[in-house]
Amino acid sequence: MIERIRKKFRRDPILLRRIIAFVAAFVIMGCTINLIKFSIFGTDPFTCLCIGLSKVSGVSTGNCMMIFSAVAIIPMLVIARKYVQLGTVAYLFLLGPLVDLYDMFLVHFQIFLEPTLAMRILFFTVGTLIGCLAASLYMCAKIGFICGSIVGIGTFILAFGMGPILSFYNENVSKPLIYGR
Repeated sequence: MIERIRKKFRRDPILLRRIIAFVAAFVIMGCTINLIKFSIFGTDPFTCLCIGLSKVSGVSTGNCMMIFSAVAIIPMLVIARKYVQLGTVAYLFLLGPLVDLYDMFLVHFQIFLEPTLAMRILFFTVGTLIGCLAASLYMCAKIGFICGSIVGIGTFILAFGMGPILSFYNENVSKPLIYGR
């Protein structure tokens, strides 16, 4: 097995950088999801759904993310199994626990519990910009509204406005960082 791993690294000299970018993306995403959540402007649609399910079920947001993702992956396994790879499985099992871990940590700081409008704007802005960087790292590494949740202006900005920011990060940060271009 070790020899097989060595061969992969010889065939793909940037594999280690890709793996680091992939893991960093999850660590960053877990934090930025919480920053945006604490802004109280609304989150991306998927997180919005998971927060709502969490509120009605009593299950943590991160666990709702894992459960919902696991249910959503079942049709993919049946219809398009080839698209379910390491990245898909890692997303399923890593992001939810990281979201919960950051949430458990950040709620101990008063600034997140009763943020001023200025802090909410800062949380949302920083969360969006760094979240787009995380999404860009994840994509470039190439490794595979209900129930009382807040649906707000942030939900719509994140749903429709991340494309240009992601493109910027793809071309100017993630690809040069991972591929040296």
